Amino acid sequence: MGWYEKTIKTAASPKNIVNNWKVDNPFLKFFIYTYEPLIDLNKIKNKEDLTAYIQNSLIPSLKQKIDLDNPNGYYKKDISDEEVRVELEEHQHDPRMQAVRQIFEKDPKAAKKTILNVINEEKKISFDK
Repeated sequence: MGWYEKTIKTAASPKNIVNNWKVDNPFLKFFIYTYEPLIDLNKIKNKEDLTAYIQNSLIPSLKQKIDLDNPNGYYKKDISDEEVRVELEEHQHDPRMQAVRQIFEKDPKAAKKTILNVINEEKKISFDK
């Protein structure tokens, strides 16, 4: 990397972006430090532009990823018998999983559906946080 590329990289470093834009919002700081390569400095010139970009572009695309009806989403849509056994073993003290264990012995399909609901609900809670 030549001196020119180093200078450009330094000028656009997350720390410099935070300082130049006078970012005091911890969420925006986290975003800048974590996702700086996604920030198009040709289009996004200040923290207001960045906020608008997050609200109008990134959040809607993330919501598509957690849409249960989206076939390319992040929600788990199927689970094998072996994965069920692993989940039951890993969460054996969880009352929901104890109930699922009883269901699994009688109706594996219903147990899988219950486990998928639990897994996907936890993903949704995590995303909402």
